[in-house]
Amino acid sequence: LDVGEKVRACALGRWHSLAVTVTSMVWAFGWGRFGVLGQGDFTDHHHPVRVEGLPLPVHHIASGAVHCGAICGSSRQCFMWGRGSLGRCGMGESNVLKPKAIPNFEGLASL
Repeated sequence: LDVGEKVRACALGRWHSLAVTVTSMVWAFGWGRFGVLGQGDFTDHHHPVRVEGLPLPVHHIASGAVHCGAICGSSRQCFMWGRGSLGRCGMGESNVLKPKAIPNFEGLASL
């Protein structure tokens, strides 16, 4: 995996993966269905693509089968993206195609 710098953590979904680097850049690759790669669309990516819109630093990343999360910024806010059905992302039933903050989920240590 080449993202131009050292990877400090990974999270594995069912058909996609996330990586966060030492400088808090989050990368996604694999199956793009439901917006799980955080790119604003449903495109599959066989090579890492940067997940934009997350406040720095990124403290923690996590992945479910078809949704992802990150704890970011000085307030340690929770951001989610991917398949929204069954309330997975905490924002109703809609898919979340790019990282979006969940209101009132701050000061978190892990997901």
